Amino acid sequence: MTDMTDRPRLHEESVRDVPQLPSESGFRASALAFTAPLRIELTRSGLLWFVPVLVGVGVAVAWNSLRPGVAYWPSATTAVNASVVITGPLVAGVATWLGSRERRRGLAHLRTMSSRSGWLFPAAEMAALLLWVVFSYGVVLLTVVLRTLFMGPSGHLGPSAVLAGAMGLCVHAAAGYLVGRCWSAKVAPPLVAICAFGITLYGSGQYGSPWYVLFPVLIDVPDPFSAWQPGLYWRQLLWLSSLVALLVGVAFHAVWRTRALRVCVAVAAALAVLGGILTWQLRGVYFQPGEPSFTYACRQDGIKVCVNPTFRAALPDLVTGFSDIAGKLDGTPGEFTGLEQRPRGVGGDASAGFRPIHMDSLGPGWLSEARSEFLQELVDQDACMDADEDRYLLTEAVASWIADDAVSTDDARASAVNHLRSLSPDESTVWMNQHFADFQRCALAPSDFTRSTR
Repeated sequence: MTDMTDRPRLHEESVRDVPQLPSESGFRASALAFTAPLRIELTRSGLLWFVPVLVGVGVAVAWNSLRPGVAYWPSATTAVNASVVITGPLVAGVATWLGSRERRRGLAHLRTMSSRSGWLFPAAEMAALLLWVVFSYGVVLLTVVLRTLFMGPSGHLGPSAVLAGAMGLCVHAAAGYLVGRCWSAKVAPPLVAICAFGITLYGSGQYGSPWYVLFPVLIDVPDPFSAWQPGLYWRQLLWLSSLVALLVGVAFHAVWRTRALRVCVAVAAALAVLGGILTWQLRGVYFQPGEPSFTYACRQDGIKVCVNPTFRAALPDLVTGFSDIAGKLDGTPGEFTGLEQRPRGVGGDASAGFRPIHMDSLGPGWLSEARSEFLQELVDQDACMDADEDRYLLTEAVASWIADDAVSTDDARASAVNHLRSLSPDESTVWMNQHFADFQRCALAPSDFTRSTR
């Protein structure tokens, strides 16, 4: 009796389990059905010839956007994203060509005659396009990362900035594919590429506008004394990824009109609105006030020089290059015993006991530029703007003597420089003390460069 009563219960349990098998096998069948056209698109599509071009252009643009001689993670990731300025329009154009391929060749009827679902082939096209686009972005990123690592980087590599840059490129791909699905004209790909480039250029000039951070490309390169707005790229990532999903859903609506797709499109639209609002709240401000926290890298050899750790490689040349200037100004109102790298403008004052120096990169001629800018800041620029040319040239002559720059004999400053070089160290110190105020105000006169006969 026990066996007879147990059999119906066991039979009912086995019957309840039966529907799960077709569901699992159906999922596997759908996955296999999607994998086959995806593999064809990945390996045999005409898109393959475009990938090396995209990688080459992206690497060239990103490499040229890097600061020469320095390795700073935020500027490195921004340089990779700046490559989207050129690669994005290229991707949009090729995606338009790819999206219009079916209608251009008149192959839509073959898809309707196939036993497979109508969405599989367009989905394979889009998936292959996005995969190759992300791959090309990854190669550009890897190239910049290796270069930055080799130089000893500072700062932090932001994953949100990297992901947002990849999504910015995917937005171009999804938008171009959608246009191609709707418009199969031969002029569509180049027109879409031109329009995408125009939109990018327009967006790059909208800094401070609430719309600015909604554009898929942000190209403002941060220096080591600036930081991104908190959550900037996470907000933009939500906005851009939702926009990609929305564009893909709309592109598939013509070939896969199901309730599930409508739900996905609605969810993507809602997330895009949310991401847009969160990004909009930044009011187009890319950088936050204040500086990121860091510890200065310093070196002392006669004078003490402190720089942002991103520029630590410049310390030996800075100590050597400014020692002669410090010697000329020693014992005068312009004397200094320490230099500190600071940003220009607001917040550029150095710490107590230091004078500020400014550097943007360590490219060719960086030391002479830093020395020249340091000497320019010793004088009153407003007063020198009102001074006549002769007095301005005399102030430049003193600056050339301080920097020990070469001056040709036919230069208008030559006689003044030669007079200062003829003085002994003690005499030059006395001369600087007597004339420093006039030097700062560009008020020196030719008589100041003659030896007194009294």
